[in-house]
Amino acid sequence: MTQQKNLSLADKVYAELEEEILSGKYARGQSLHESALADMLGVSRTPLREAIRRLEQDGLLETIPNKGIFVRGISVDDIIDIYNIRINIEGLAIQKAIDKADDETIAELEEILDLQEFYASKGDYEKSMRMDSRFHGCIYKMCGSPPLTDILCNLHNKIQRFRKMSFSSSSRAKNATDEHRQMLEAIKTRDSERAVALAKRHTENAKENLIKLYKEKELWD
Repeated sequence: MTQQKNLSLADKVYAELEEEILSGKYARGQSLHESALADMLGVSRTPLREAIRRLEQDGLLETIPNKGIFVRGISVDDIIDIYNIRINIEGLAIQKAIDKADDETIAELEEILDLQEFYASKGDYEKSMRMDSRFHGCIYKMCGSPPLTDILCNLHNKIQRFRKMSFSSSSRAKNATDEHRQMLEAIKTRDSERAVALAKRHTENAKENLIKLYKEKELWD
């Protein structure tokens, strides 16, 4: 469990269970038992129940009366919805980011992208994906809108498991870096219209690649 001084015990339980659900440790439809979870996490029922309540509000867990707690997780339809939402608001984020971009932040994006390209060329898709996340996170931070940043970071977090599947494809890892390079060039030239179009196309391509992988692996549900 991540130790963060400013988090309550319920916050920590929530964060750990959320990560385990989104990582796929618990399968969709799997039944969870309070006593087993409490023992595993080393906590009492009170913070555990608070965490479960919040995860129910997030749509990741579901309590069925007289049956128990079940994992809802993220479905393929959820993934498509998340990507479709991102397609629209990623463009807004990059548009706002361009207005606030300075030499320092552009240099940071350049450094991140260089590392992403390096790891992709070496076939280290795990690290390439981390740099991909940092690239997007830098743009979110640069846009200067806490509400927009919170929404995008939350959506990004929910699909980490599926992005790992997508980045297992060498072609997607390379294409993602190429698309980021084009986005960065548009940011440098302050070409807002082109940057927004590229950001939307980048997210659309990521969605289509993941859908293709799901169909190939017969994981569609």
